[in-house]
Amino acid sequence: MVWVIKLVVIRYGGVLLYRRSLPLWYGLIVGYLFGVALSTAVDGVWFPDEGHWVHGW
Repeated sequence: MVWVIKLVVIRYGGVLLYRRSLPLWYGLIVGYLFGVALSTAVDGVWFPDEGHWVHGW
């Protein structure tokens, strides 16, 4: 899926658009990891024995 997105971005926008879009992709990854970490911390504090399944496909 990542290769397809990269191919589309490079085909229609060139290398310039690809380089300009890198902060977006890094931000999405960091935001996802931050959300998982935050929800894990909340589960650890308020639901210590139950927990919730937050990430996964």
